[in-house]
Amino acid sequence: MPPDTIFTIVKAGGVLATVGLALFLFTRPWPGNRWVRGLLAVASAWVIGIAYTIYVYNPAGTEAARYAGVHFPENHFDNNTIGAALLGGWLAPAIAVAIVGGIFTIRDRVALRREERTPNKSLERTRER
Repeated sequence: MPPDTIFTIVKAGGVLATVGLALFLFTRPWPGNRWVRGLLAVASAWVIGIAYTIYVYNPAGTEAARYAGVHFPENHFDNNTIGAALLGGWLAPAIAVAIVGGIFTIRDRVALRREERTPNKSLERTRER
């Protein structure tokens, strides 16, 4: 398989690995607080994304650039890609966790409404007495 094809797979794999890990950790039952679980999921995915950039993305990109005949390919895949992962590597996992968290919140509220256990219903019952 040519290095440029491998690099394309590595680029897609980086996004899938970080977002997939964040969503996997967010949907686990522990810790019980959804906010803490979301923060831990995003932080874990961010750290894994940085390691992925250092150990997988940069070497694959360097080999693909060599294959394409780029002069001094190490210049394109160095600390700049790691800096980008440090600064913005948390964004895609955070967006994915926020979307899934919003879906979970809507699902929980609809389930409470169906069971007529909303906080407003309990307040109305106490006022009627």
